[in-house]
Amino acid sequence: MLIGLNRSQFKDLIAMNLKVMAGLMARRVEHRLDSGFTPLSEGIYPIMAIDGGQFEIKKLDGSICYVSNIELEEKIKMKAVVIINAIKD
Repeated sequence: MLIGLNRSQFKDLIAMNLKVMAGLMARRVEHRLDSGFTPLSEGIYPIMAIDGGQFEIKKLDGSICYVSNIELEEKIKMKAVVIINAIKD
């Protein structure tokens, strides 16, 4: 079923969510070290990989925040977060 899909089709088929089990701080603006932070409390958030080694996270209020792949990997190792993949209906 997944063989032969291009990146856009695959992205439309697979939904990734971030389950936060211990709060974390995410950046308000991608790729900026001085952008300020926004908290992510315990819960499940839609997450999507974007260019530049960043992930885009959609908060419950609809705002977007960002976390680097390095920081996300560290949080996964600490068991503070987990990535949940689901095939869309």
